[in-house]
Amino acid sequence: MSARFRMEVYDSRQLACVEEVWQFVGEDASGCFGLMAHHQRFMTVLESGLARFRHGLDDAVADWEYLAFPGALLSFEDNVLRIIARRFWRHADFDQISRILEEQMLRDQQASQQLRLSLAKIEENMMLRIWELKKHQA
Repeated sequence: MSARFRMEVYDSRQLACVEEVWQFVGEDASGCFGLMAHHQRFMTVLESGLARFRHGLDDAVADWEYLAFPGALLSFEDNVLRIIARRFWRHADFDQISRILEEQMLRDQQASQQLRLSLAKIEENMMLRIWELKKHQA
């Protein structure tokens, strides 16, 4: 029985398949957790941020790699780990993946702020239009 499992990571742009995974470490709402080969059936929602995994043919020389994503759905069944995210990034260098995640979170924050401003303007215009309609009816 193999001490390794397969990992598949999906987003709208790409699919990454990683064979010979020894260990996966992620975080959900309950905290940090780890998965190894032949784990029982498992499903959770991953928190936005970083996860890491070790893969290779030999556990002694298996290096850590990192995944960054803005939240994801994880399932483990039949010795296959599947992660589905809106988007994800993969890198072997912790500093590099941290920088990528930080930049993406800043872009998302700016986009969210612009969306809130646009919605506030729409709401203001609707209220003004309702006020004008009521004024003409009176």
